[in-house]
Amino acid sequence: MTWREQGWLCVSVPFTWLLKEARGVCLSHPTERVVVGGPAVRLMPEFLADVAEVETMAPDNPLCRANPEASRTTLGCPNACPFCGVRTIEGPFRELPDWRPAPVLCDSNFLASSDAHFDRTIERLKRADFREVDFNQGLEAKRLTKRRAARLAELNIRPRFAWDRPEEAAAVFDALSKMERAGVPRSRFHAVLCLIGFRETPEDAMYRLQTLKDRGFLGFAMRYQPLDALKKNGYIAPGWSERLLRDFCRYWNRQAWLPDMAFREYQREQHDARQGALALDGQEGQGPS
Repeated sequence: MTWREQGWLCVSVPFTWLLKEARGVCLSHPTERVVVGGPAVRLMPEFLADVAEVETMAPDNPLCRANPEASRTTLGCPNACPFCGVRTIEGPFRELPDWRPAPVLCDSNFLASSDAHFDRTIERLKRADFREVDFNQGLEAKRLTKRRAARLAELNIRPRFAWDRPEEAAAVFDALSKMERAGVPRSRFHAVLCLIGFRETPEDAMYRLQTLKDRGFLGFAMRYQPLDALKKNGYIAPGWSERLLRDFCRYWNRQAWLPDMAFREYQREQHDARQGALALDGQEGQGPS
């Protein structure tokens, strides 16, 4: 995203695989003062340092420019998950003393906040009377208490949780159950976000997505991206292949259309479709006899 402010061309880069494109933007404005920032720049500040002024000290990025209906009440996360760049991007966990109420909240770990901050946030959101409230980055399942679930249910919330490791099963289903018992209907739940392809086997990934489906919940496969990835979906974890990763994510993220098809059946259909396409390409390449 780009905009001009106080004589500067500002470039915000959300993902590291967009850094090359951002570099082209900077180079295409040789006579302007250019400043770059955003999550990707904080992860890899040296990438654009020779073509622009690098801003890494202000984690309060122009969120409202990207989405006027988005805000945040905290920054950072107290966890140190090896697959996550939040600590580098946002710094230590802290509660914001003032923030703009919005229906989409992008806190990286809202439930890590104190009870006082949590309650103030709920009250401000209730007064704002939004049609619905979405904690877009997700709520950490193991931090959800019965009391906080009840308070969240005072909002017209769409619960969103993540299940990153197989051993988190109990915490995830406990959180889903707490939200249901607090009065949030299952029909309002977002899909449970499942990290795929980070230090796990395909069998471990299948266990999480299939278990969610068997219990009546929707899962969403999120393919792991290294924190320095300059190409999206370029990383292939040991035990996986590019084709398996692609088919796995496509299958699980299309359950609205494939609820009754097993993954093996989907793989066979994809294989047959690829073989048919290759055969057609070969016939076209032969030309007239």
